[in-house]
Amino acid sequence: MVSVTGVYRVLAPVFLSWVVGLSALTRSAGAEASAIPCSDQEVVRYTAQRTLKGPVVDGRLDEAVWQNATWSERYVDILTGGRAIHDTRVALVWDDENLYFGIRIEEPFVRGQFTANNSPIYQENDVEVFIAGADSYYEFEINARNTTYEVFFLWEEAWERAGFSKWPEFARTNLQFFNGVGFQTHPRGRRLGHFNWHFPKMQTAVFVDGTLNDDTDRDRGWTVELAFPWAGMKSLATDGRALPPKEGDEWRIDLSRFNQYKEAPPAQDSGGWVLSPHRVWDSHIPECFPRVRFSTNPVPVGAGAGTQPALQVTSPANRLVFQRNSANRAAIPVVGRARHTGAAVEARLLPVNDLAGRPPWTPLGTVQSDGTFHGQLVAPGGWYGLEVQTQAVGGGTDRAMVERVGVGEVFVVVGHSVAQGGDINLPGATDDRVNTIALRADDPSRQRDYERTGQSRFLPEVVGCAFTNGVVPAPFGHGTYFWARFAEHVVQTQNVPVLVLNAAFGGTSLEHWAKSARGESFEHSFVKSGIRMPYANLANALQRYIAVTGVRAVLADQGQNDWPEPSADIVFQRYRTWIEQARIDLGFPKLAVVVNRQTPFGDKIAIRQAQDRVIREVPNCFPGPDYDLLQASGFSDRIHLNEAGAGKAAQLWAAALDTSFFAQSAPYVSER
Repeated sequence: MVSVTGVYRVLAPVFLSWVVGLSALTRSAGAEASAIPCSDQEVVRYTAQRTLKGPVVDGRLDEAVWQNATWSERYVDILTGGRAIHDTRVALVWDDENLYFGIRIEEPFVRGQFTANNSPIYQENDVEVFIAGADSYYEFEINARNTTYEVFFLWEEAWERAGFSKWPEFARTNLQFFNGVGFQTHPRGRRLGHFNWHFPKMQTAVFVDGTLNDDTDRDRGWTVELAFPWAGMKSLATDGRALPPKEGDEWRIDLSRFNQYKEAPPAQDSGGWVLSPHRVWDSHIPECFPRVRFSTNPVPVGAGAGTQPALQVTSPANRLVFQRNSANRAAIPVVGRARHTGAAVEARLLPVNDLAGRPPWTPLGTVQSDGTFHGQLVAPGGWYGLEVQTQAVGGGTDRAMVERVGVGEVFVVVGHSVAQGGDINLPGATDDRVNTIALRADDPSRQRDYERTGQSRFLPEVVGCAFTNGVVPAPFGHGTYFWARFAEHVVQTQNVPVLVLNAAFGGTSLEHWAKSARGESFEHSFVKSGIRMPYANLANALQRYIAVTGVRAVLADQGQNDWPEPSADIVFQRYRTWIEQARIDLGFPKLAVVVNRQTPFGDKIAIRQAQDRVIREVPNCFPGPDYDLLQASGFSDRIHLNEAGAGKAAQLWAAALDTSFFAQSAPYVSER
């Protein structure tokens, strides 16, 4: 915690004696012991199960013991107890040799600079563990570089009484006074800190799921794996507690995370997140530490152990956005598998930016005889974390989490290269609520197979992804282009998450879209009409993705490549052909289509006339951006956008989706 030495660590050792002297003076001047700031009723209870095989400490947390262990609830703000913006969870297991910790830290930009142990890593983002004995406690901190910081604290009044005075390592010359941080009137008085104490033979490891110290992309976070030998805890066991513990023994262990950033107002983010709130800016209050009960019941093994979690949520997938209805609500399907047949299933949605605390659980029925469960949660527009838990009839609770799921707006882009993108890619979204379904950069062969066959089985699974730098949207996008920025504009105006798919195909015209929608062949140097390209992209997006998420509208940015066609009526019929086919394929006659408008080269008026007619005459079609308002400096060749034009196009598309559009368009809401 930046606490222990927001003063002490920064000023030590030169000014430490001055701070200690000031603290002592303040106390002697009339400071009195205060009541413990947290309530025991709100202190979290956790049961640590025994493992028959200790994990290999490599930081990855991918072994069966961690898959089947009981994971804690999400950390909360240390002061308010409210929900933190990023997810942090911990699991504890133990055997005869060690106490093991697995910690999962969601962090979009993982950073860490210090590499020497006992460096001031509290000046960075870190996670912390405090293990309390009856007369002392041990503080441990670690950053994303696996750099650690350790201090051993004992209560001054216990130095002689508990026998510390007889241990050479706790000679008074090795100890420095410490009086707490935000709570300096603890009933037990002052502590003595050994700032050069090291836990013997402990093991630590960190795995970064992302790119360390590289803010040009978005990381998933990092994981920490720790092993503390029981043999090293003798100085914590002055009350005679068993090492290792016995069935039912209870220890106080604090679990926390501290950040150099805070969520922007109006969020009340202190920057310190804990498993159990302290209600004051101070980690050094053992009475506020979670109560950890040790059980000799083993972590579940057997059928399926090590191959799948004890509780698995198969729907919704992470970062999917479900299209809200006209009342600003959507039903989120909650489907999965659990190990206990007949167990009660409950779920709840935790608003990401709402620090008001944890909402109540919603019952979803029970686990069926085949191990599956099915239910749904209806929620208003918003960005959530989904928690699911099962409670077995004979006892035992399993929990699982979907980190992000949204109720908001979903769009599919169609068109040619002006819609698909090319070499120009504006920066990806920085708002966490902007999403897509990404093509797999690690397996380009699947996309080649898709281009060869047009079969949706080669497309990515229905799993969301933050639409950040380098992300290529399914089924056929070329990069962020201007669509990530467009989505960010919509997120900010509508205050709901957005998911964008890109089904455009560069080098195509409305003639190709109309003929492929009807299954007719045409000649083209690289577009295969035999597999119904380019329309197959839209059909696959509708049937594979939109059937699950729902959709607000198809965004049609096309027509410019049809400039040789002088007949506005022919262009109009081509538009109507693929629009009608899309509505048939989705089974939704009111599918909204937003049509851009442009007069190619300034004089090909048939295109603009056809676009205006589509908007007027085809039901549920709406005006998109007017590219004729773009200055010539926004184009590279009077059709394709340059970087400045792409930035303006993002604004124009978002502005076209105004209050009137949202009021009049009928969203397609999935019933799966």
